[in-house]
Order: sequence, then C-alpha cells, then structure tokens
Amino acid sequence: EGKARSIQVNYSLNPSGLSGLLARGAHCALQAGEESFWKYHDAAFKTATAKGWKTAAPESAEALGEVIAAAGLDKDKISACVATPEAAAAGLATVDAFKKIGVTGTPTVFVNGRRLGLSGHQRLQDAVDGAIAVR
Repeated sequence: EGKARSIQVNYSLNPSGLSGLLARGAHCALQAGEESFWKYHDAAFKTATAKGWKTAAPESAEALGEVIAAAGLDKDKISACVATPEAAAAGLATVDAFKKIGVTGTPTVFVNGRRLGLSGHQRLQDAVDGAIAVR
C-alpha cells in the first residue's frame, strides 16, 4: 500500500477494428466524466466477453451501441464523439506512444519505469511485490 499506483490506459490492439472503435468509445465516455468512463469500461469488457468479440473484428456500430446501452450512457452523444477526428487521433496517439515503449498487448504492467514480465500462473501481486523489492 502506498508503494504503487495503477493507471488505466485505453490501448487498442487493433485501431482499425472493433477494439479501436471500443477504445474511442472509452475516450468519449471519459469526456462525460470518470463515472461514465468506468461504466463504459466495465460494460465493454463484459459485453465483449459474453458475445465472444475478437479485437480483429471489423468496426460495428451495433456493437458500440450495445456497449453504450449496457453502460446506461447517451448513445447519440457517445456515438457522435466516437466519429470525431479528435477521438481517432487520441486512440492513434496512445497506440503510437505505447508501441515506442514496447507494449504489444494487454495487460502490460510497468513497475518503476520497467516493464514487468509475467509468466505462467504468477500472481500480479507477487510480481509487483518482487519488482518493488528489487528497487
């Protein structure tokens, strides 16, 4: 406690596919406030898992609408934001920045500026504790 902090970043594994669309939706939900973002975030993962959506699937306005509805957010407002160049630019900037530091998938964890390698069934808590102890 007090030795680590978690930062959520909307990182799309496929910016031109469904994961890119959903990441832009997360960006737009955040514009509506932190509570809206977390509702969207949770709904996106639950819906994608339940429906078996793949990151490489093509963009789908229907899928975005399902996530927005599950989150209880304003579909017109979020959808309009997702279609803006600003939302697209935010998503691509994140992907570009993270590729430069070696992020190739999610989740990726950094401790003290170093990428943490997780292996097998290692618990995240144990890996973070070990990385902090090495410091």
